[in-house]
Amino acid sequence: MHKHALTYAAALLLLTAPFCSKAQNTVDQVNNTADKVNSTVDKVGGWFKKKNKNKKDTTVVNPANNTQATGTNITINSNYDFTPGSTVIFEDNFDSTHIGGFPHKWLTNGSGEVVTLDQYPGKWLNTTNNSVYIPKIKGGISKDFTVEFDVIVANRSSSVTFKMDFEDALNNNYDIYPSNNAYLQVRLYDPNNLYLDSKNGNKDLNTNASTNTFNSGGKVNHIAIRKTGERFQLYVNKEKAFDVNKAFDGTRTYSTFKFESDLSSPTGLLVSNFKITQL
Repeated sequence: MHKHALTYAAALLLLTAPFCSKAQNTVDQVNNTADKVNSTVDKVGGWFKKKNKNKKDTTVVNPANNTQATGTNITINSNYDFTPGSTVIFEDNFDSTHIGGFPHKWLTNGSGEVVTLDQYPGKWLNTTNNSVYIPKIKGGISKDFTVEFDVIVANRSSSVTFKMDFEDALNNNYDIYPSNNAYLQVRLYDPNNLYLDSKNGNKDLNTNASTNTFNSGGKVNHIAIRKTGERFQLYVNKEKAFDVNKAFDGTRTYSTFKFESDLSSPTGLLVSNFKITQL
């Protein structure tokens, strides 16, 4: 019995052996394929790792966030907006005054004489140190006005101060710093400094400015002044030096204009081409 069982088992193994061999071959093929796929994946992964390893970090700069200065030059455009009034209340270019004489349309507490210049046409008033000059205007200057004239600093050897004064007075006083009357004074300090001093009772205004256009080396400088209500504007060679909205007392009439020069010989200060208009 035992012998027959062994014989039967052996026969069964012989019959199933081909099928097991084929199954094993199939399993082996599947395993080999999986190994190839894994190997391929490993290679691809290695490529990416190498590629990422060799890649350098870079920072992208947004031009809009770049705050470094570029040094751009800016062109500034402006406009000379001074306009005189249409009614002339005083004008003098000294044509009616003989050479060496004092102009009859003016008052002074010092001296001065009308001269000619080789370098420029027309006649000029050559002022003297610490002399005050006042144009004769019947009834004084109007409430709102413009003043224009030309000034030359000649043969400068020392500092020069040119003072322009507007005062609420009709008594033709020569006080350049009146204590009892409201006034506004502008001082032009050689070469390019300006000082504005306005006094009205307990109200004082003091301010400084500068000009890049005033020439103290023998050139003609054009001064233009405009008063409108409380507003004071001053231009030097078409450059605006002052534009102060609360410079004058709007209830007063600054009817007197006067000027004074502070200089030392041989320096001279010459003026001409005065025109005062009513606004």
